[in-house]
Amino acid sequence: MAKSKKEVPKSVFSRAKKILTATTQLAAKEASLKIKKTIQKNIQGTELETRIEQAIILKNSLSELKGAAMKVGQLISLDVNEYLPKEVTDILSDLQAQSKSVDFSIIEKVLEEELQDKLLE
Repeated sequence: MAKSKKEVPKSVFSRAKKILTATTQLAAKEASLKIKKTIQKNIQGTELETRIEQAIILKNSLSELKGAAMKVGQLISLDVNEYLPKEVTDILSDLQAQSKSVDFSIIEKVLEEELQDKLLE
């Protein structure tokens, strides 16, 4: 399977947009769950399904952002079994080893842009 050459969002705007999109999706899932709970009193399994869907959204978004944002997801997956269902932490634990790799040509380009003349020293 070929690696994706999709660029990691670098600008503050593109990173903020990615986080805002994920936050909006997470909030929509939460609102949908609250509405379902209000309408139907006995909805079993729906809350866990919602948490799993939210974990997938979070994992996918953080794995694309890389860096500190992805570290947050990795930390969440480490030891929060008291607060989150195991299914959720299992999904987030994918960030530990199975995050999407960044093609070296993209890393090299960022290094050249950020370090510029310092590379020649």
